[in-house]
Amino acid sequence: MLVDAALRVFAEHGYEEATVEEIAVAAGYSKGAYYFHFASKEDIFLELLEQWTSEQTERLKAFDEATPAAAALLETLEAFLSYGEREIDWPRLLVEFWAQARRHEAIRRGLGQAYAAWRRLLAQAFRRAAHSGLLSPQLDPDDAARLVLATHDGLVVEVCIDSEAARKVSLRRVLGALLAYLASPAAKEPPEAARPPVPKRPAARPRRPQPPAA
Repeated sequence: MLVDAALRVFAEHGYEEATVEEIAVAAGYSKGAYYFHFASKEDIFLELLEQWTSEQTERLKAFDEATPAAAALLETLEAFLSYGEREIDWPRLLVEFWAQARRHEAIRRGLGQAYAAWRRLLAQAFRRAAHSGLLSPQLDPDDAARLVLATHDGLVVEVCIDSEAARKVSLRRVLGALLAYLASPAAKEPPEAARPPVPKRPAARPRRPQPPAA
């Protein structure tokens, strides 16, 4: 009850403006009862961060046990990226996590550890998909993982800016385009010979000798 109420209050008012009293009232608790469960406002904020990161991690881990690989990869990415069927307040809370990471070491550390773990899990999934022939064998799994995380963060921002427009976006089509790119030769790292040459800086003009002082 308290954690669910905190999710709503933080999403509506932001972390800085939200108060322990507002969270307690939203949950039907007294302020004293709140402090029986959590020592501070930051504690319940960290609890929400742990809940979100753990759930996202479990969604990615599901790919390791799923078959066939093609359907499993699509379903795994869709579950990881979609907030349509989850609590509508989550995207706004994620923006609060990112904002507070600048000021709170514990939040920054928690986010850093979660994103590092997701990059590893996504890279493993892309290696498996490439081995199965679903994606380009020359694909860099780590780069592909970063692309998915950037897509996730961009979709969250889009939901926060215009939730109605975001609901009209077909996530399956977005994922289809993303996977089509990752399966194409364009996703390969270009060889050294194919890279455009880096233009050389013009040589500095020699300085004219100064006449001797009179």
